[in-house]
Amino acid sequence: MLARVFILVLMVVLQTGCETTGSTSASTVTGAASQGLPKIDKKLQRSKVSVEDANDHWTRMRKGFKLSYDEGDTRIQHYITQYSKHNRHFLTLVERAKTLQFLITEAVETRELPLELALLPMVESALDPFADSHYKASGIWQIIQPTATLLGLQQDWWYDARRDHVYATQAALDYLEYLHQRFEGDWLLALAAYNSGEGTVSRAIYSNKKAGKPTHFHALKLPKETRDYVPKLLAIVSLIKSPQKYDVKLPRLDNEPYLKLVDIAAQVDLALAAELAEIDLKDLYKLNPGYNRWATHPDANGPHHLLLPILSARKLEKKIAYSDSVDWVNWETVIVKPGDTLSKIAKHHHTTVEVLEMVNNIGDSKIVAGKGLLVPMPVAPFARYAASKQKCTAKGCFRDQNIIHTVKNGESLWVIGKQYKVSVDNILGWNQIDKNKVLKPGQKLVIKAT
Repeated sequence: MLARVFILVLMVVLQTGCETTGSTSASTVTGAASQGLPKIDKKLQRSKVSVEDANDHWTRMRKGFKLSYDEGDTRIQHYITQYSKHNRHFLTLVERAKTLQFLITEAVETRELPLELALLPMVESALDPFADSHYKASGIWQIIQPTATLLGLQQDWWYDARRDHVYATQAALDYLEYLHQRFEGDWLLALAAYNSGEGTVSRAIYSNKKAGKPTHFHALKLPKETRDYVPKLLAIVSLIKSPQKYDVKLPRLDNEPYLKLVDIAAQVDLALAAELAEIDLKDLYKLNPGYNRWATHPDANGPHHLLLPILSARKLEKKIAYSDSVDWVNWETVIVKPGDTLSKIAKHHHTTVEVLEMVNNIGDSKIVAGKGLLVPMPVAPFARYAASKQKCTAKGCFRDQNIIHTVKNGESLWVIGKQYKVSVDNILGWNQIDKNKVLKPGQKLVIKAT
C-alpha cells in the first residue's frame, strides 16, 4: 500500500481523475511487491468476515454497504430501470464478478471502507481486463497515465500496473481514500472526483458556494458523464441490496477465494507459465493483463508475479520450485550481421535494447558484425501471445514509461518542451496547469511518452 503521507502530498498537484471507458459504461495474496509498485497490505491475507459468517458473497457485501443516498433520486431510478429491464447487461456484470469480486472486496474491507466501492469497476470498465477509454484510461479501475505515475504505478514496455488487478486495486483505493479526505468525508463527492478530477469538483463547489447554493453532489453542476457516473454505481448497489424488490435474480457468488498471487523469483515466459499451471494462455492473460509482452518483466526487481486460480497456482508453485530459473526463458545466440543495430535486433526479437545491453554486458550499444549476441526468445510462436494483446496494441497501451521532470532554476515550459520534443500545450494539458503560471524550481511535471 502506498504510504499515506506520500499520497496526501502527491495528490495536492493531482487535478485529473480516472475516466470511465467509452465503450462500456479473491484472492489469497502473497509475495513481496516489486520496486516501483505499491506494497500489498499483508492483512489482505485475512478476511474480516469469515466464510462461515456468510456463504454467499452478495450477503457479505450487503453487510458492508455504508453509503447514505436517496434511492428514489430520478437519475438513480433511471439506471435501476435500465439495469433491471435490460437484465442481460446487468447479469453480464455480475457473472464477470465471479472471478475478481472476492479479491476486490477483500481489499476494500481490509481498509474498513464502504463495500459499495468494491462495485466501482463494474461502472468503470464493466470488469473488462483490457478496457481502454478515449482518455487513455486503462484497466478495471480505468486509471489514466498521469494519475498512475503520481500513484507510483509502474508503466513501461513490458508491464503496465494499471491493468494489474491487484496493484491497480490498491492504487485506486489509495486515491479514493485521499479524495474522501479531500472532500471532508463525502463519498459521493469523492466518487465524482475519481471520475472527473478533483479540480472539476472543487470548482463546482466553489461556484455553488459563491451563489449561496448547496454543495452536495446532486446540487453541483458537473459534466454529464459524472452526473450519470455516481447514479450508475448507486443503482447497481440498490439492485444487489434488494434484488427481489426490483425483480432481479443474482447468480450465486461463493464467499471464498478463487485466485492466488504467485511470486516468481525471476522472469518467466508466459506460455511456459501457462503450461506449468495447466491453464490456457488466453486465460492467463485475462488474469494478468498488466503484462504487455510474452514474459514477465526482465528486471531483477520484476514484477514477476502471476495471479492464477488457486489450483493452477499450486501446480505452478510446485513445478517452479523444482526447476532452474535459467529454463524459465528460452535463450538463443544471434550472430550480428553487417548493418545490424541493437534497436533493429531488439525489435525483430520482441525485446528491448536495455535487455540486450544488460544480458550481454554492453555499455554503449555498440555491437560488432560476426559476434554472437544472447537474445531472450519466446518458447512458443509469437502469434500465440499476440492474440491476447491485439486490442491493447491497437489502442497504444505499449508506450514507454512517462517521465517525471523536476523543474530547474530558470527553466520555462518552452525549454522543457524543446528538451523532450513535445509542445507547451501538451505539457499544460498533461499537468493541468495555467500557461501564465510561473514554474517553481523543484516542481514536478509529467512528460508523457509519445
